[in-house]
Amino acid sequence: MFKKIICATELTNLDTNCIKKAFQLAITFNAQLILLKAFEEFMDKDEMGMLRVKVDSVQEEFEKIALETKSKMKAIIDDLSSSDIDIEYTLKEGKASVVICAEAEKVQADLIVLGGSDKASLSKFILGSTTSYVIEHADVPVLVVPISE
Repeated sequence: MFKKIICATELTNLDTNCIKKAFQLAITFNAQLILLKAFEEFMDKDEMGMLRVKVDSVQEEFEKIALETKSKMKAIIDDLSSSDIDIEYTLKEGKASVVICAEAEKVQADLIVLGGSDKASLSKFILGSTTSYVIEHADVPVLVVPISE
């Protein structure tokens, strides 16, 4: 049924259940699992220049964070099992909601797995959440796994 599953993660303790569920589904359907982490750029190059921040130093820091992120992703999967499933670790820069939908389309994913919280906040009400955006814009089914806080 599913051949490619994307699991978008923030790599917090709260979304470990989301990763576990995506992993279980990948095993059940013998599917490829793509763990995706999107990094939103907090400053553009003009803003860095105004603050006298070196673009190169920010890029180096981003690369360091990216390597740490991949290590965290692999550690979570290693803790789950040593099952023989195809796992890809993908890091993208951009707004998470847009990146998730674009990556799902690019790799022709059959399912997107996300963590979701029922906690309402003013910013989510006004701007909408990543989960809401993905549900509305994805061309494939989206499984929202409750996160416990």
